[in-house]
Amino acid sequence: MSLQNDSKKSICETSFLLIYGTEAIILAEIGCSSHRVVHYTLEGNEQGLRTNLNFLKKLCLTAAVKNDVYRLRTTQYHNTRVMNRRF
Repeated sequence: MSLQNDSKKSICETSFLLIYGTEAIILAEIGCSSHRVVHYTLEGNEQGLRTNLNFLKKLCLTAAVKNDVYRLRTTQYHNTRVMNRRF
């Protein structure tokens, strides 16, 4: 088990998604177009954004629970390797 500080790895969501409620489309090259860009409609985009808003609270709660589990496992991992000393 690797304990790296990668926020996307621990909760499986990007910070952009958790803040704005949708993933960004970034193309590798300017001249390249994807299926989503070619078949874009304003009505479909509005409906998709409203659907994402409905699920955003649940997604944030799920990410918070995953983050708590990750923190608990990290604490347990650390505590098993630390020697308690009394002076």
